[in-house]
Amino acid sequence: MDVKKRQDPFLVISLLFLAGTLVIGFMLYQNLSQAFQNEERQSNLHLAEEDEKFHYIIPQQATEFQEGIFGQLLQAKENGADTRELAGLVVQNFVADFFTWSNKEGRHDVGGLQFIASDIRQNFRQAAIDGFYLYLNQYLETLGPEGLMEVNSVSITNVDVDYQWAEVEMDPETLEELTTYLPVIRVEAQWAYRGGFWDFQREAVFYLTHEDGYLSIRSMMAPDEEEAYG
Repeated sequence: MDVKKRQDPFLVISLLFLAGTLVIGFMLYQNLSQAFQNEERQSNLHLAEEDEKFHYIIPQQATEFQEGIFGQLLQAKENGADTRELAGLVVQNFVADFFTWSNKEGRHDVGGLQFIASDIRQNFRQAAIDGFYLYLNQYLETLGPEGLMEVNSVSITNVDVDYQWAEVEMDPETLEELTTYLPVIRVEAQWAYRGGFWDFQREAVFYLTHEDGYLSIRSMMAPDEEEAYG
């Protein structure tokens, strides 16, 4: 059984964005604590009409690659695929939407939100607007959609459905460490961009949990960041 210890709360999301020469040219990351518990806002999402029998939805302006992997996710869910296959497909769809700019209308049009756990979704969206998507409006104006990055492949390199996240807290009375083990699905992924000239993030480790019968992403970090928490 794999076990990971981390002092931060379990619901912390770590957003790591490797910005290229058009942005800032160095590593930028933000750590988010548990998000607000109020209703999520989706006014800036440009989504197709939702199938009442299916939780996941696809953007109206999805790329050809997104359409293909979303179809695979839909088919896998309908066929009762196992957790390993579904987790990989959820991560593939998130990466393809979140890290693609060519089909976005502006910095508030954050991709992949439907794959983020609902209770941290709003904070995740705001962090993306203030971080990775910060200069998207300027790039759209100067380069146009055709000049922006677009994910065209995502490879799942490892899936661990029995991973245990160890949440360590201090007992206020005894001052002893109390460890709670939380089951998660750990997914490693690598991806590439159309054109191959974008020096953006190309790999990450994702942690997923079950939410109302579906899988949702609760944490995302770069492999070297994960090692730092080991």
